[in-house]
Amino acid sequence: MPVDLTSRLRAIEAIFDETAWLLESGAKRDAITHRLFAVEVADLVGEGFIAQDQQSRELVGACVRRVAGAFLTDAVNRRLDVTTRVRIALAAGGHYDALAEAILQEATPQTVAVMAKDGRLFAQYRGFRDTDFGLPDDLFEILSGQAEWIASRLRVAEVAWQSGREGRTLVVTSHSAAEPAGLGQSVPRMTIGQVAGRVTLQSLPGNEGTLLRATFDLGGLLDRTPDGGARREVRVQLDLDGTSCDVPLLATPIDMPSQFLRHGARPYRLRPFRDSRDRLVIEVAPVTLRKVARRVKRDLIGR
Repeated sequence: MPVDLTSRLRAIEAIFDETAWLLESGAKRDAITHRLFAVEVADLVGEGFIAQDQQSRELVGACVRRVAGAFLTDAVNRRLDVTTRVRIALAAGGHYDALAEAILQEATPQTVAVMAKDGRLFAQYRGFRDTDFGLPDDLFEILSGQAEWIASRLRVAEVAWQSGREGRTLVVTSHSAAEPAGLGQSVPRMTIGQVAGRVTLQSLPGNEGTLLRATFDLGGLLDRTPDGGARREVRVQLDLDGTSCDVPLLATPIDMPSQFLRHGARPYRLRPFRDSRDRLVIEVAPVTLRKVARRVKRDLIGR
């Protein structure tokens, strides 16, 4: 028997019991129990749950079932984020394989589809509207931070350079698991520094979500670039159900070609890349003779 896990579970249960003994039902107890569920219990049903054997999963499930049954009031439950709320319900119900699947969904956030209905948003984690589980829709509702929940799960699908009647442009296509209705009345905004892109939405068939295409004018981007060049994050701004956010657009490991172009009398190299924190960044650097010579020398030595 995993002694360390057993001791930890007993300690968590003891903290809940002690809290209930010291404090009467009310706002103060709810504040403490909310933190316990949001931190301690959420960790029990976090990524580490996937690697546990069946005995350990059953021990965790029994602990979650007990504390949720005794201390998880409706008020506390509604304050939890939807991810934690669903995981606690699956663990308490003994649905351990489904819980592992729901945890794995977060490894690729686009797989968590979002349904909009009657002005409400529902995260379609494993178990949503599945009669085998009998879980209510309310459990899956995104109740707070809707804008950030949607925007932070956008992922870059393609970065392309185009040239046409509109001039030279950078087109960033990203994917959202939310259908267009779930993105609210206002179209999401995307910016590179102070340059705003023109964003269009395309609904995907089969409940596959939405493609967002942001077209950026390269002339405007270069006009706002200092002489020494700059690195700019691509950011997403979204207003949704009274919430707002401004978050970086996250990139996946896809091919993102660079572009060389002349703006006025100066040549530039524009390089999109995924940084160490998975953010999409556009590097704009002037091309100088020194840089060209250094690159030629590096290529020759490499041969």
